[in-house]
Amino acid sequence: MSQESAKMEWLNEVCYIYREKVFDKEAVENLMTEKIMPTLSELLPWPLKGMQLSKFDLGEKPLVIDNITTFTDSIEEDEILTEVHFCYCGDANIVVRVKKIFYIGVQDIKVDGKLRLSINPLLPHLPIVGGISISFAEMPKFSFDFKYLAEVLDFPGVSDLLDNAIRSAIEKNMLLPKKIPIPLVKDVTKFDLLHTMPRGVVRIHINEARNLINGDIGFTARGKRPDPYCALQLGSNTYETQIIKDTNTPKWDEFIDTLLINVLDHDTVTEDDFLGKVKLDVNLLAQKKRTNTWFPLKDVKQGEIRLDIVWLSISDSVEDLQLEAGDYSESKQQYPHALLLTNVFNGKLSKEYRCYCKVTVGNNTFTSKPTKRKTKSPRWDIQFKFLIANPKKEEVIFEVLEFESNNSLGKATVPLSNLLTEDDKMTFESTCPLEGGQSEKDDSLHLEIILR
Repeated sequence: MSQESAKMEWLNEVCYIYREKVFDKEAVENLMTEKIMPTLSELLPWPLKGMQLSKFDLGEKPLVIDNITTFTDSIEEDEILTEVHFCYCGDANIVVRVKKIFYIGVQDIKVDGKLRLSINPLLPHLPIVGGISISFAEMPKFSFDFKYLAEVLDFPGVSDLLDNAIRSAIEKNMLLPKKIPIPLVKDVTKFDLLHTMPRGVVRIHINEARNLINGDIGFTARGKRPDPYCALQLGSNTYETQIIKDTNTPKWDEFIDTLLINVLDHDTVTEDDFLGKVKLDVNLLAQKKRTNTWFPLKDVKQGEIRLDIVWLSISDSVEDLQLEAGDYSESKQQYPHALLLTNVFNGKLSKEYRCYCKVTVGNNTFTSKPTKRKTKSPRWDIQFKFLIANPKKEEVIFEVLEFESNNSLGKATVPLSNLLTEDDKMTFESTCPLEGGQSEKDDSLHLEIILR
């Protein structure tokens, strides 16, 4: 991956002059109202639920951009991908009201981190750029002060609870692969920016480790061999392997697609002990296609982990898919060979319901959020991703359900074998009739299925 880095002092002047554009108050306020506040309500205990935004002022101070890195390899032709290091020591003033009883204010906000900017699509006419997607490339460092909390903070742990909840809300909504879409032209929607086609799938075979340090190093556990497991992280997505008891040479033999690997010692009483980590660059993995080797563990005295990492490119060719899967031979059934994207747009119902949509492939099911109110025209605009072992044998089941009773309002079923033709580039989009359950004539669901 080639990178071009340069100091951008002039951009700070632009940020100041056009601070109302850089700080798009409406976009940030929508983020607070639609994403951050609901997440806080989920994470906080009952006495602090029911928050409503009372005051939202971003202040006059713009963020300061220190450096911009442009990635020129492994990106699409109609995209510019940059990473911006920024610092914000602003005069923002944010106040929320809790249960109409008391207020919580956040001020003196300081943020230092890296923003990933995906600028796409590029247009052949003005304004040249169709949209921008923004994410934190890694969890930023930040601090802030609370106000109006004199009485509330008398209770032990409340300040830490609020601090941790705010950090979790940011991680859940803005840390890669999550992103905030900002359309700049009418023809580009938030859905287009949120659900771009992945560049590939990284399959990591976690084989084994050796020479791990002992964990639980304390007065009662001196010399105890660890109970190691791997904790894997890609942005806000995490995964953990099984725990192997009492060994310095664990064998996991597990598969997953992620990029940051930590090895820890499981402890049922205290916080798990850190046994080392490996950090991998996805762009280098994409260039090498396959890496099968022992990786030394960082931040510890000793230890190695053996990983077999394969980069699987995305293609809309049936021939490429069958070549990768070996024509779905039985010996390869344990591994996924196809990426399935399911897009649920909107429905048409004969009666008003507060409803949600469920998408199932094999044993895997994803569920949308329910509509905010009863309606005959529910809209979700949501995408779910699946990894498929054998597209010839799988089918996708879309089901609409009433929120309170969970009664089915109808299903639409699409066999994936229908997509295995070159004519439509393994893509199916249709308004499908809903059948079964409480469905009535003309009830339907607008959906799209993409196989790669």
